[in-house]
Amino acid sequence: EEVGSALLAAHNAGVVHCDIKPSNVLFDESGNAYLADFGIAVTSSTQDPTADRTRAYAAPELIDRTGDSVRSDIFSFGCMLWELLAGHSPFAMMPFTNARLPSLAGSLPEPCEALDAVISKATSAAAETRFQSMAELIIAWRDAVGRPEGVLTPMGERALIEPDSSRRRAVRALSTAVSAEVNPYKGLRAFAEADASDFFGRDDVTTALHDTLLAKGFVTVVGPSGSGKSSLVHAGLVPRLRTGGARVAAMVPGDRPTVALRQALREVAMKDSGSNDPSEVFREVIMDGAGPIVLVVDQFEECWTLADISERERFLSSLAVARHCGVRCVTTVRADLYDRPLQHALIGQMVADGTFPLPPLSLHALEEAVVEPADKHGVTFDDGVVTAVVAEAHVQPAGLPLLQFAMAELYERRVENEVTANALTELGGLGGAIGRRAEDIYKSLDEDMQAHARQLFGRLIVPGQGAPDTRRRARIGELSESDRIVADRFVDARLLVADRDMATREPVIEVAHEALFSNWPRL
Repeated sequence: EEVGSALLAAHNAGVVHCDIKPSNVLFDESGNAYLADFGIAVTSSTQDPTADRTRAYAAPELIDRTGDSVRSDIFSFGCMLWELLAGHSPFAMMPFTNARLPSLAGSLPEPCEALDAVISKATSAAAETRFQSMAELIIAWRDAVGRPEGVLTPMGERALIEPDSSRRRAVRALSTAVSAEVNPYKGLRAFAEADASDFFGRDDVTTALHDTLLAKGFVTVVGPSGSGKSSLVHAGLVPRLRTGGARVAAMVPGDRPTVALRQALREVAMKDSGSNDPSEVFREVIMDGAGPIVLVVDQFEECWTLADISERERFLSSLAVARHCGVRCVTTVRADLYDRPLQHALIGQMVADGTFPLPPLSLHALEEAVVEPADKHGVTFDDGVVTAVVAEAHVQPAGLPLLQFAMAELYERRVENEVTANALTELGGLGGAIGRRAEDIYKSLDEDMQAHARQLFGRLIVPGQGAPDTRRRARIGELSESDRIVADRFVDARLLVADRDMATREPVIEVAHEALFSNWPRL
């Protein structure tokens, strides 16, 4: 049930694993089971018919490369169930065919007709006759083994199902419970490409940005901090570009933009040229003929706030070469730093010609951003909660991070799958949520650890010297053990983000959003 719930959560997120087998199930010290190795997993927009699957457990449609779906995973899961019950692989006894798996009779000490029926349905050669969802399979399994009715969530809690519930209702309850465990709100971090299914309220703007990119070739998305620039590009534009067949190389400049650029290009190259010259790598990638390239440079202003002059000039020269070679480019820039690229001799005109100012969300779009992610997971709102949240977000300048942080907090405080008015009152509204959470964590530290917190945040912020402050990433390897302990507390609260440097793969940490600067008085 733990592995099945993990797979159900993946399917609810639109992801098909494509390689379910016993060796991809891992256990921790407490015996909890985990489903691992999503290396060839696909979504509806990233299907790869050439990917190598483990043939023994693969559904017929994966073997003959005619498609992959939720039911393909269900087939592999059924094969794995048979092996775990019997203690040996069925394929050691018989070559892989579309024939039915043998009965478990003789492998188990008790009657197994019910289990045979479940596995037979899961591993049917015809996809349309298998279980429609992992929830159906889990409920059928529970019936077959005589397990007490209930929903085992990924956190190990059992939500009881009424005795007179139909199987359909049980399936729906299981799917909802597993789905609701995944918080669809992003806190202070931007929406990533993988979050596209939770990204609402920007359809029209995404279309306009897509059309502008096709027309101009070089687009600079400009807006104040907190206006949703990164989210629009990664969760709105990039999935649409991939659907159109484009290869998307995404990067953040940091203090070594040319290194970040080479790494981003190598992610989309058919082969590694081995060159350290970004211009040469551009030409190699373009000439391989595998599809058009779009380069995404998020937080473009870091070329001026973090990189030194020589690094910046080399990088901007590479961008000019890219445009000359036909590569389309999308950059995001904070409005207060827009003048830096605009005034640059080499790219200033391209920035001016392709400026895309990002408007604030309308009331209707804000309501979509609040309601739709929860609705997908069967979570509702108390009367007045949505109206209050939308009204406050509408008057907050560039308040989308505040909105997402507050919604993430409210979602975790839901009662019986409902976000309550009491939770909103306790939170202190949008503006108070971030500052209150940060201050609570700080005050929970002892005096020595508070000093380390001050030291840590001092490393993560670049003072603006008369302009707004900006974020700076720190390599985790450079932090003291005490700094790391403090950092973990703030990461757990979604106020700091732990990641890896795209170029060096070193673990790094940074402030989740500049909104923390102005909403935590102590900072």
